[in-house]
Amino acid sequence: MWDLAIKELQKLEQSLTPKTKLNCIFSSFKLVDSTFSLFSSDESNASACADDMLQIFPYIIMKSKIERL
Repeated sequence: MWDLAIKELQKLEQSLTPKTKLNCIFSSFKLVDSTFSLFSSDESNASACADDMLQIFPYIIMKSKIERL
């Protein structure tokens, strides 16, 4: 499910400016948030909280295998 977020983070290696690197990280966060909303049981709270994001984002970073992090 998080393959798109991993591929988005892998774009960091090709990015040259800090702005494009931040855009890659932000879009990866958005993709992770959208996958959490798929599994949310409460429809009023469809997005993930910061605690949920901080638990899964290191996993995504490790799976992306970025050489120069």
